[in-house]
Amino acid sequence: MKILNTEWELKNVLVVSTLVVCSLFTTAMDYLESSWQTKGFYFSESFLFSCYWWLYLPLVLIQRRVLRRWDKGWQSFLIVVGLAGLHMILYPALVMALSYLFLDHTFVYLQTWKYAMTEYPLITFLVYLAVAILGIVETYFDNNQGAGLADGSGTEMLSSILVREVDGSKTVLKVEDILYLTADSPYVAIHTGEKRYLHQVSLREMEQRLAPLGFVRIHRSTVIKKEQLQGYKSRQNGDYDLTLSNGIVLRLSRRYAAQLKTLLPAI
Repeated sequence: MKILNTEWELKNVLVVSTLVVCSLFTTAMDYLESSWQTKGFYFSESFLFSCYWWLYLPLVLIQRRVLRRWDKGWQSFLIVVGLAGLHMILYPALVMALSYLFLDHTFVYLQTWKYAMTEYPLITFLVYLAVAILGIVETYFDNNQGAGLADGSGTEMLSSILVREVDGSKTVLKVEDILYLTADSPYVAIHTGEKRYLHQVSLREMEQRLAPLGFVRIHRSTVIKKEQLQGYKSRQNGDYDLTLSNGIVLRLSRRYAAQLKTLLPAI
């Protein structure tokens, strides 16, 4: 059940639309400035320099993906600074390359870099900072919404969890469809028979929530549903290989070997 796929698509449209508007606005301001100062206006050059805005498309996408892995405050700040610096390095290189390919003259790197350092350093930093803050806010509300779905009223048995798909859309996942869970910091990867989903909560917390439903930890990074266990084989070192109903083999570490006794009735 997809609940935010259209929202995800809407976000993409809004981002692209914003970049188009900023690019056209920059070109329009160049035209007005040239008119006021009675200078020549060259649309091709003005549009070329507006490619500053288009660099945000890949870099913001990278930022959002990286922040899913490293979302601590100081890490987020370093990512913001790093991407802002990378943007200022790539922009003059892109201008130089495009002018070489499409214009009758080439803008040298240093000239464009000096221009960029005069016009864009603050706004570049603020844009990436805003993206980081929006990501933190989005994660906060996602977690609250997910917790609400997971906990229900506090008296009902847990039946569904709000999870994130790889493309960023969100899905309400039925607990009965879960085969096993693995740690994927800062997320928990939830595995079904068909797909893998992400949920930003600790594995320990998910273990506690799902324990009443027959889930048990077999490794420091793995929790399985008992009824999915089909067989096991000793590794002769205290560990075991557990085979689930979908054929996947997971390791039960010796630390959790006592759990095997609770799993045997499920075979």
